[in-house]
Amino acid sequence: KRQLSISLILPAYAEEIAEEIAEEKEESSPWIATPLISSDPKLSTSIGGLVAYMYDFDDVSPASMFGLSATYSDTDSFVMAGFGQMYFDNDNQRALVALARGTIHNDYDDYLGTGMPLKTTDELNFQVARYSYRVYGDWFAGMQAVSSNYTILSAEQAGLGAFNDTAEIVSSNDSIELGGFESKALGLTVEFDSRDKQRTATAGQLLKLNNMAYREELGGDVSFDSYHVKYATYLSHGKGHVFAISSNARWTVDAPVAAYSSVNTKGYTRGQFLGPHSADVQIDERISLTNDWGLIAYAAVACLYGETDNGYMSCSDTDNFFPSISLGVTYTLKKEEGIVIRTEMAKGKGSSKGFYMTFGHPF
Repeated sequence: KRQLSISLILPAYAEEIAEEIAEEKEESSPWIATPLISSDPKLSTSIGGLVAYMYDFDDVSPASMFGLSATYSDTDSFVMAGFGQMYFDNDNQRALVALARGTIHNDYDDYLGTGMPLKTTDELNFQVARYSYRVYGDWFAGMQAVSSNYTILSAEQAGLGAFNDTAEIVSSNDSIELGGFESKALGLTVEFDSRDKQRTATAGQLLKLNNMAYREELGGDVSFDSYHVKYATYLSHGKGHVFAISSNARWTVDAPVAAYSSVNTKGYTRGQFLGPHSADVQIDERISLTNDWGLIAYAAVACLYGETDNGYMSCSDTDNFFPSISLGVTYTLKKEEGIVIRTEMAKGKGSSKGFYMTFGHPF
C-alpha cells in the first residue's frame, strides 16, 4: 500500500515540477525590450526604445548582448544605434562593437556659461570597437578603435546607456571655436575586473586605463591624444542593497576645443561644459525593495581644469565645479543577468537638470 501511494504521488509531483520548469523557461526569454526616455536642456525630451537579444557562448562567460535602439527628441533629433557586447572563451575574451547614425539638433540656452545660445545641426556617424584578452588572473589587455564625425555624444542620446565609456565621440560651431571634423583613433586598454556580475555588480572592483590616439594618418582631420582612467568598487550591505563608488579622470593633449573633456555626471548635458581635463567622483546607493523593484540615490561632484587659450581652468574655481544629485527607482528586467531599468530625476547647479529612463546602471 505504501508503494502504491508513493507511486501515485510521484507522477503528480513530477508534473508540477515540469510545469514550474516550463514557466521558468518562458520567463527567461533571451529577448529584452524597454522604452528609453530622457529630458535635458540640450535635446529637451527624447523618447525611444531598445530591443536586445541575450546569448550564452559557454557556461562560464556572462551572457552576451546584441541590440538595436532608436530615439527621437522634440528638437527633431533622431538617432539609431546597434551594438554587440560579447563574452566568450570561458570569459577569457571580451569584445564590444557599436555604431550609430542620426541627425542631432543641439539647442543650448547658455553654452559654457557664456550666456550665449547655441544651435547646431549635425549628421551623426560613429563606429567603435574594442577587444580584450585575459592575460593573468583578473587582468585584461586589448585594443580599441573609434571612427566618428561627432565627438561629444551622450550614451543616452544613442540609446547606449549601458556603455557610457564607449560614447566619446564631437559637435560644431565656428563662432565659439567648435569645428566639426572627422576623427579616427586607435588605442590600448588595460583592465582589472573582479566584479561578481558584469551588469549589476554587488561585490568586487573595476579599474580601466585606456588611451585614444587620434591621427590624421588614420584618416582623421586632426591629431591629438586622450587618456582615461576609471575606478569603481561595490559594497553589499543589508538584504540585497549595494553601495557603489566610481571615479573617472580624462586628460587631453593638443586637443581642439570640440574634443575637450566634458562633465559626464547626471543632471548635466554632455558637451555643454568643456575643459582640457576632467575628474569626478560618483556614488550610487541601490536599495532592494522586492525581487523586481528598488530605489536609487545618486550623488556626484565633477570638475574641469587645464590650460586653455583664455587662461587656466582650476577646480578651486566654483565655475568649474559641478555637483549633482538624483533620486529614482529601478525595475529588474532579467534578474539572473542583472538587467535593470533606471528611472530618475537629477539636479545639477543652476538650471542643469535631467529626467532619465535608461538601460543599465551608470557604473
